[in-house]
Amino acid sequence: LNRGYLSSVMRYNAILADMNELIGLSEVKEKLNVLLLSTLGRRMEVQKLGEIDLEKPNLNFVFEGNPGTGKTTVAGQMAKILYEFGLIEDIIPVEIDAAALVNSGVGDTAKAVEQMFKDHSGRVIFIDEAEAILPARGSRRSSDVETTIVPTFLSEMDGFEENSTFIILATNYLEQLDPAVIRPGRIDLQIEI
Repeated sequence: LNRGYLSSVMRYNAILADMNELIGLSEVKEKLNVLLLSTLGRRMEVQKLGEIDLEKPNLNFVFEGNPGTGKTTVAGQMAKILYEFGLIEDIIPVEIDAAALVNSGVGDTAKAVEQMFKDHSGRVIFIDEAEAILPARGSRRSSDVETTIVPTFLSEMDGFEENSTFIILATNYLEQLDPAVIRPGRIDLQIEI
């Protein structure tokens, strides 16, 4: 990706301007600004020195909050920021409706999860109602979810460490997500919105 090499803090601030103009969400914006400045600011400094920063930053998020609190809006802003920094190939996040994914048929959901990762490589994948497809194993009556969907999701996540795909999960119930999904190194950045 060629467009994302930044040369100044002014450019960084310009990229964050749209998110900072969102009404409300001041605690969310503060957390994201600090996180992005530390992660992406380091990237800028390395690039200024002419070095190549090949390590993909772990910027996979869980946004937790009630319906209508801005999770989807913030996910869109995050995709824009990652795009401007040259970390993804498409500015528009892919919105996945977890409930529709689960309803694709018995045995078909794991295949749909694999296809989702394949079709949307290099983008932000935003999964709303993530608890529907990524519940804590042992907590549901559906063995399909426990034995195929969560392990397939984890396997696909582990396979994209080298490419420019980022995951943002939205949930109303963080405690219902499988702990392996939100462990350190996977989707461990949790923001309450």
